[in-house]
Amino acid sequence: MGKWENGKEGKTVSSSLIRSHAWIEIDLAAVRANFAQVAAYKKPEVRCMAVVKANGYGLGAEALSKTLARAGCDAFGVTTVAQGAALRRAGIRGLILVLGPSQQEEWQEAIEEDLTLSISEVGMLRDLNEYCTEFCRRSPLDIHLEIETGLGRTGLFPEDLKAVLPLLRGLRSLKVTGIYTHFAQAENKKGEKYTRQQFRQFSEAVAFLEENGIHPGLRHVCNSPALLAFPEFQLDMVRIGTLLIGQSPAPHLGGKLKLVDPWTAKARILQVKVVPAGKHIGYDGLYKTRANTQLAMIGLGYADGFSLEPRLVPKGLLDLIKIVVKNIILLCNLPWYAGSDNIFLGGHRVRVAGKVGMELTMLDVGQMPCDVGQEVIVPMRRASAGPRMQRIYIDEQAVISAEIQAGIPVELSAELPVELPAEQPVELPAEQPVELPAEQPVVTTAMSVGDQLVDELEEAAG
Repeated sequence: MGKWENGKEGKTVSSSLIRSHAWIEIDLAAVRANFAQVAAYKKPEVRCMAVVKANGYGLGAEALSKTLARAGCDAFGVTTVAQGAALRRAGIRGLILVLGPSQQEEWQEAIEEDLTLSISEVGMLRDLNEYCTEFCRRSPLDIHLEIETGLGRTGLFPEDLKAVLPLLRGLRSLKVTGIYTHFAQAENKKGEKYTRQQFRQFSEAVAFLEENGIHPGLRHVCNSPALLAFPEFQLDMVRIGTLLIGQSPAPHLGGKLKLVDPWTAKARILQVKVVPAGKHIGYDGLYKTRANTQLAMIGLGYADGFSLEPRLVPKGLLDLIKIVVKNIILLCNLPWYAGSDNIFLGGHRVRVAGKVGMELTMLDVGQMPCDVGQEVIVPMRRASAGPRMQRIYIDEQAVISAEIQAGIPVELSAELPVELPAEQPVELPAEQPVELPAEQPVVTTAMSVGDQLVDELEEAAG
């Protein structure tokens, strides 16, 4: 067994499997370990829905879902009908809930693939019922009611439920099998009061429906941060996303589960050259070498999702100071500026020299030994990683099995249909796990940050 260059344990992947200059190695055993952590943390009677939206947060929705299904997960959440249909075609059984709004032109596919649709407005409830009746569906299509309690995005307002009652009582081709809401601030320490208010509104909505003869079935409100911060809100099912991919939803919630990061993004050095001090590098000449150094080119850029970093709206004065300081460091090319941080070459951190290009990026590697073909580990946001990047799936059992049969580890490309080794039709148990992380407004900006200086500011702020 080899080691990643940043010290993380891993397996050696045959170079013959790597068909591009940059790729992502995904440890399926880590995904299973994270699922086991969530399953042990939740109440035994509570189901767990795995939210695999955005191509499974960049890991590959089909491979991620198959891995979780074999681990016992029987419910999956997606954003669109197309995402849900892709899982069905990949052999995933059990509940697949489309969390986003759907359009009439998508309903036939949803019916054919037996997807569960979310109802977030009155008109859709009426139109979908008429559509399913017209197309003579033999059994009612399952739906979940989404209640708007404070996220301000989609959902039926609690005060509108009285007007919806006649429609719910008259459904002929739809069956309400669940009801849910989305928490807006569950990961925020200061959002406890707001989250409890949302839960109270949701509970009142459920009680109103039940008092009027409508029994909505599965109740689910907890996303990843809510499971950790408000375990008393688990109800009948939890929806888990970020925890499954090894990420804690907030610093103050870290440590409650022993999560394993399954993701390692890598790139290969394509060219190395020596340049003198005072040399301007890249577009706009933003980077200037301070001494004789080596520049290494990697075949990775913003077209692949490299350098994109979500930046939230500042939550306070410290956040604002951080943003200002980062941009001053970049603008002035100060020595603290480290480009895209946490790029590792041979176990040593190196920095981006100048702007990240569309498909090529330069690294300042100093005087350390560096050769064409050498691998570097790069930081990439999972959901931002482009489909051009090859995904290589590593699983302890699968690799051993494949090595015995074919002499190579198992590899899957994001651009090809996902096929896991020892493939069997996925039959899921009736009662088992997972969900969605709290969503926030996102602006993408270049990862040109001097995090060492920022860390000092944070420590000074207490």
